[in-house]
Amino acid sequence: MKKRRPYHRLRPKPGRVAQRLWDHLRAVGAGTTAELATAADLNRNTVKNLLRRYAREGLVSLDGEEPGAGQIQAAIWRLVTDLGPLAPIPHGACHSGSGFTDPNKTEPPATERRLSDEPALESAHNGTGKIVLSGKQIHAADRIGGGELLIPWPAHLPAPRLSEDEERDATAAEEEWVRAQLGDLMVHDLVCVRVQAVVIRRPSDVDLPNKVLPHLSAIIIGRRWVHARTKEHPRMMWARPHTA
Repeated sequence: MKKRRPYHRLRPKPGRVAQRLWDHLRAVGAGTTAELATAADLNRNTVKNLLRRYAREGLVSLDGEEPGAGQIQAAIWRLVTDLGPLAPIPHGACHSGSGFTDPNKTEPPATERRLSDEPALESAHNGTGKIVLSGKQIHAADRIGGGELLIPWPAHLPAPRLSEDEERDATAAEEEWVRAQLGDLMVHDLVCVRVQAVVIRRPSDVDLPNKVLPHLSAIIIGRRWVHARTKEHPRMMWARPHTA
């Protein structure tokens, strides 16, 4: 079975796009389609379709009329029902569906549980041992594009509020922990250029196979390739703790 490549997570997902719009709408309260699209760095048509759906669900209101072709004045969308920090999940297609789920009122997904529920991972990744790269992993990282090292979530850090295949930038504490675990990278002339929190399904050939769990993702690359331009994607690698 072909393994899922790490860059699949980088493709835009409807839920992540909606969350960006929802975040900015809650922050500013109101705005034109163009203003909200620019602020959220989203396609204007995508924003317009989402706002129309929110209007049908009674979440936003429209002051004025949407401008037609050639019109300059734009109508203002206003948030009238603030559900909370998590964007509503529409049922069905955005343009034709009806109803939505409010994730702010549902139980946290399984991916948010503490790693104490997974003793095999907690005992291996409780922050007491450095992560050791194999020779194969070192070779894979020392290339243009580098490698993406997936590290099971440490038990002492709060798990991220993410669904499968979602990601966010690491917090200062998360990044500090990862860099501490990877302190010996300089020996191999490798550097860690980015740390993120991700939720991903573990493959069948590692511990806890096929389970959807939170991980910390570290992009590691040879120092000589850091500034190289490429369309290459990092190669996925799975961390293993030092047990000696």
